[in-house]
Amino acid sequence: MLDLIHWHSLNPKPLGPTSVVVDLGANIGQFAQAIHDKFGCTVIAVEPNPHLFKHLSKRSGIKAIHAAIVENNGPVNLMLDENHLASRIVETEPNTVVVEGLSLDTLFEKLGVSHIDLLKVDIEGAEFPMILKTSDGVLKRIHQITIELHDFCGLLSPEKVTTLLTRMRTLGFHVSKMSRIGHQDTWMSNESFQKIRATDRVAITLLKYLRGGRRLVRKMYLGKEWHIGY
Repeated sequence: MLDLIHWHSLNPKPLGPTSVVVDLGANIGQFAQAIHDKFGCTVIAVEPNPHLFKHLSKRSGIKAIHAAIVENNGPVNLMLDENHLASRIVETEPNTVVVEGLSLDTLFEKLGVSHIDLLKVDIEGAEFPMILKTSDGVLKRIHQITIELHDFCGLLSPEKVTTLLTRMRTLGFHVSKMSRIGHQDTWMSNESFQKIRATDRVAITLLKYLRGGRRLVRKMYLGKEWHIGY
């Protein structure tokens, strides 16, 4: 039922040329490009890091937006980490740049879309305040979400993860944790658009453990390079 594309689980069945996909924290656009090439979707990719955005903006078929998606509109400080995957929003630290901050509600307005078929979120801990501040009306217009919650690296506490997931379940989302450690690969499906049956839940659980077995085998045989085949 679920595909794994660049470490993010998603349901491929509803995706096609008429679908709208939004990628928050797009990096240089590997996920966005893979989605566009595989399904022919309209893909909007948002990335705050200026160095990464230069590469993202050159992608074919991708609408690139240079901004950070945060809880409130306004400029934010982005710390540029040597590991570009770890660049994140901070209060005051060295090696920061100021970038435009947009709420998810405002992004919806700017895009002029009625709904989002797939939302991918990987924004280095900013997912908690962003989700908590987004209006119920906007979240209910998202059909599925694939999100990296940063509890596995200490940027998000277990309590905040619980609060975030409780809100999404209250809004009618089915939540599946697909990663073994933490919630770095979590899939949410809006059951107003696709009901998750008991048989689906069993299949998703079996898939999770099958993937875990594959990762273990790769780690045993590939050592430090195991994650390339994640």
